[in-house]
Amino acid sequence: MNLNNWDQGVPATVFICVFFPIFLYFTYWLFISGTIGLYRMIKSKKWKFTIGEVIHAEIKFKEFTSNRVENFKFIMEKEYRYTVAGKEYQSKQSLPSDSLYSKDFKPMSQFPEKYEVAPNHVNYLKRETEVKNEIGKQIRVFYDPKKPQNACLIPGVQNEIFLPIFMGFISSCGITYVIYHLTKPLFV
Repeated sequence: MNLNNWDQGVPATVFICVFFPIFLYFTYWLFISGTIGLYRMIKSKKWKFTIGEVIHAEIKFKEFTSNRVENFKFIMEKEYRYTVAGKEYQSKQSLPSDSLYSKDFKPMSQFPEKYEVAPNHVNYLKRETEVKNEIGKQIRVFYDPKKPQNACLIPGVQNEIFLPIFMGFISSCGITYVIYHLTKPLFV
């Protein structure tokens, strides 16, 4: 390594040493978690099903900011139980890849008080009505025959899984390319 060939200033060096690794980590994480989610979705096509029962339903939200306007997405998380070979299991997954992204949604108890949008938001009102009707309802539960504790309600590949794979791949390739060209003089 020849540091005499490094011609970047101090701010650029700090940026390269601190922020590029963070960006690189995030983009690779996005790509890898998307790929794992796709793999789980493909595997779920061969899962068997049983009849389960919804034991709890809860509305959760995710906050988006666009053009300085706060937007929210509300989902209903169902907790259900099901029995396979005489043994009872519980799960909260709707899609086979939910465990990778479920931490992005927060319970309504953490909804920011400064926004009064939740009780009046159309998506929220729809979910609130669904929650009341779900508890005790019987549903089809798809489970992995080899690991019955892995289950979901909607098996198969969903198109939304391709976005993190595509974004992670393109971004990680771009950042890797930039890092390579910036650090290339060090190895000459």
